[in-house]
Amino acid sequence: MSVLTLPRIHFIGVTDWDPSTGNNAPSTYDEATVQPQLGPPDVYYSNFLQWLKQSNGLTGDNEQPNGSWNIYGDHSVHFRQTSVSRAELESGDAPGDDPFLGQPVDILGENYHDPTRPARMVMTDPFTGGEATSQIFYKWLVAGVTEGPDNSKKIGFKATAACRLFSRSPCGGNRVVRAGPFAVAAGSEGCLRGGPESGTADAVCQLPHAVLSGGLS
Repeated sequence: MSVLTLPRIHFIGVTDWDPSTGNNAPSTYDEATVQPQLGPPDVYYSNFLQWLKQSNGLTGDNEQPNGSWNIYGDHSVHFRQTSVSRAELESGDAPGDDPFLGQPVDILGENYHDPTRPARMVMTDPFTGGEATSQIFYKWLVAGVTEGPDNSKKIGFKATAACRLFSRSPCGGNRVVRAGPFAVAAGSEGCLRGGPESGTADAVCQLPHAVLSGGLS
């Protein structure tokens, strides 16, 4: 399965980014030495973090902390209000009452923590703003409800990541970035049809089969 073959799911929603901005400017970060740029003469390692939190001294819309607008960022990435909006099968679009439609979609990090850690964004060239160099590392692509004590409510699949996501088309100066393709490896946790009230769920059963047959992208 790929962007040119079926089956395929479409999903829509919002991506929430939480980058740390303390190293996004030469006034705070020395890219050559990969060390903090201590800045004013009275800034030392001992008070550098405190200085990052202080105002840059400008006014109006130009005022922000010396460490820029999000010095507390943890680089997490979340899908918010994201759900399956369409499923294209080899036989055509899934019917509107297919129970897989409307199911949540998310990307997750490692699951050896409780709760599961989020995916993480890594900016390999922070001075550019990350338009062409940011990468997202994630462990799982989850579509539907795959966990919980009530098996009758489970529907969807959970698949391991085959590669990281990356910026592919910066689109000039408008800061719009199109991410690289999702890729999930064989070894998904399979097809979960749900209970009798879930119907046949043709969409959700064809998709994991495509994953196990050679990857979903």
